[in-house]
Amino acid sequence: MKNIQLDNCPSELVKLLEDGIKNKLFQIKDNEITYIAQNFTDNLADEEEKIRAALFYDLVKKYGYKNKKEIIDFEFNRIIGHPYKKTSSKIDIIVYRQDKTPYAIFELKSEQDYDKYYEDSIKTQLFERAANEDKSKGYVKYLIS
Repeated sequence: MKNIQLDNCPSELVKLLEDGIKNKLFQIKDNEITYIAQNFTDNLADEEEKIRAALFYDLVKKYGYKNKKEIIDFEFNRIIGHPYKKTSSKIDIIVYRQDKTPYAIFELKSEQDYDKYYEDSIKTQLFERAANEDKSKGYVKYLIS
């Protein structure tokens, strides 16, 4: 297997990416990472995408979640709001239970952007999306930013 060479990429992340490729979690070509089961591709040069890759790897390899789109999904898009005022909102990572109810929602930010976008990430992107996904049923147990 050819070694992955990414600029500004810690050696631990490179090892994780190589293992993820070996285990068919994702493919990498020209700095684009494709998560195979999720059929999702993004730019691995983006710091937020490196975070997603590492978190996804841990969800599958460390915590034992099944690598299925029905269990772990990315950039899940939902139209929310009233008919006259609709907003599109995306969840970076959503983890579902086997019965397809939402279990955990992750809003990802790079280390550089975390403080800058903290309030927007927590209030808007995380809590509002969680309320929309949960529909007051208590399904969502974890909100992680």
